[in-house]
Amino acid sequence: MSDSVGNHDLDAAASANVASRFRDFNHHVDVHRPTDDDDTPCYGLDATFVTRYLALKDGSTTNCIGARSLCLSTQYTRDARFPLHLAICEGDLVATQRIVACRPDLMYQEAIEAALMTGHLEIANFLLQTHAVDRNFDDKTLGCVSRALDSWLPAALLSTNNADALALLWRRRQLEWPTVLLRLASDAGAPQVIAFLYKHMPHTVYEGFVDVAAAQRLLEIVIDLVARGFSCTADALDTAATNGHVDVVRFLIEQCHQVPSRTTQENAATQGHLAVVIYLHELGTLDNAIMAAFSAAYLGHDDVVRYLVANRRATDTTVRVDAPVSDLVFLAMHFLSLGCSLENAAEYFSNVIRKQTSGIMEIAAFFIGRGVVLDATWMINACERGDMDVAIYLHDHGAASAPEAIDRAAYKQHWAIVDFLMAHRSEGATLTGIECALVHGMFGVVLELWANQPELRDDDLLRSAIANNAVDAIDFLLEKGVGHPRHLPSDALCVHKGCLGALLPCVMDPPTPIENLAHLIETFASMSSSISKSNLLVIKAEMLRQANDLVDASDDLQAHAATLLRRGAETTTERDDGMRVLDRAALFDWALAVLIVHFSTDAATTAAQKTRLDAWMIMVDEPLLRSQLHTRLDVKGSAGQRHCNDE
Repeated sequence: MSDSVGNHDLDAAASANVASRFRDFNHHVDVHRPTDDDDTPCYGLDATFVTRYLALKDGSTTNCIGARSLCLSTQYTRDARFPLHLAICEGDLVATQRIVACRPDLMYQEAIEAALMTGHLEIANFLLQTHAVDRNFDDKTLGCVSRALDSWLPAALLSTNNADALALLWRRRQLEWPTVLLRLASDAGAPQVIAFLYKHMPHTVYEGFVDVAAAQRLLEIVIDLVARGFSCTADALDTAATNGHVDVVRFLIEQCHQVPSRTTQENAATQGHLAVVIYLHELGTLDNAIMAAFSAAYLGHDDVVRYLVANRRATDTTVRVDAPVSDLVFLAMHFLSLGCSLENAAEYFSNVIRKQTSGIMEIAAFFIGRGVVLDATWMINACERGDMDVAIYLHDHGAASAPEAIDRAAYKQHWAIVDFLMAHRSEGATLTGIECALVHGMFGVVLELWANQPELRDDDLLRSAIANNAVDAIDFLLEKGVGHPRHLPSDALCVHKGCLGALLPCVMDPPTPIENLAHLIETFASMSSSISKSNLLVIKAEMLRQANDLVDASDDLQAHAATLLRRGAETTTERDDGMRVLDRAALFDWALAVLIVHFSTDAATTAAQKTRLDAWMIMVDEPLLRSQLHTRLDVKGSAGQRHCNDE
């Protein structure tokens, strides 16, 4: 008995989960048009919409998800499969099973694609076993015959580099897979998939495949191909070295008699592959250790630099030193030995040190001791790294600086360096530094920068704070009188509701609630379809506050308007295509009714008011309300005409 009760409770919970998924989709998800950066639609999520699929590595979330990432239609449409595909991408097998049981019409091949693309193989196996593997949504919408799953899905999976997903599909295959898959996997740089296809489709090997296998560190495949008579090119060795595949490099040199070049070693050093660098250097056939060290130093590979400088040969450089020097100083000495001027060498090393973690003070002292005035790049890079000792040393020895030094330090949140620069340097900052300080709540820094650079009290900072969802910064800027809040509420719609909530009270004019209500309507009504529920509720609350003391209408009109108010931003409505979406229009219809009734109640209507009334009437969406308002205006017009006739 207890087991049956427990199962019933679990079933009820699962059903409630499914119902809530569709309800959340209707209330909290909107489809937005493609942008210049992305040619597919995006699903905008309300701030209250929660899904673990969108969790980022830093623990934060995003408020938008592309249709393509959920394997939904890339046409500008609201795809009813969103709840199913999101459950799949979250890895929720129970929800997936429940949704498919309740709505089998939502199941298409793309659901299997979503499961395999996100690595949820248990869900993919369930879908492959039981449901609609022969139905393709994109083909259906284009009026085409659905493609076979085997004709397109294997190629779509290559970019995942998930051999297990491909193996599951392979076991369920009904047709031969395209022979081009191995080449496509090579182009995608997917070693696990390449190995799988080589094992199961060896007949698809193509000319030049040995180089690909070497580049992807598929040593067993390289050995097998060479044994079968396939040959590789010099590019195979260079690419394997670039990618750090020391075992492949060793095999190609020792068994295939490939000859490494200076490029081979420099490529490995540039990418920081110490094991490959050591192997190549110990061969004793190369004489470019110092030039390779330059490549490594430029990208911050200290261990490679240290090894190459310490193990240099007489053939690598003409520089001889009597006392130990740092690796970077030795490289600078080599640079000068090639005929480079001190100034050019200092400029070159100002970029080299950007990613270095050691030897910075020594190389700075090397150039300063020879009379070079270091340019601002040295200070900027030190501040970006958060290297206070180097920043102080550069300042004490006359190095130049620039506003970007504070900007970079603020961006990296090195506030002690920001304080040092503000106290000891006169270059100041740019708006970028102010924006960084605002985002991180460092308002004292902002005030000090403003005191020295009043031109940085820029009104666009408010827009930037809104874009960064920095509610505290918005409050701070409004308190300091920075920005034009009345022009910015629409900017706050794309971010957290807290931004709009902080902004709206500042754009209202307390003595004129009717004009405030009109401003809210005229600002937001035209874009209502893209406003999230959370932001709509903020707008609704402000509308109610402004409309609190406005004139009531007749009983019928008042009752109908009250119904619209209850519906607006709280319930859903059905569109012409059968999809249910949040009822936004009802809220603005109610507010328009309040405006129109208020102005039509005046004893006389001016020409300007008549123009506004006509414009508002055009904005009313619901036919019944429009009819009621027209009737009211007609009655007023008739009464006004009789009054004129009586006179």
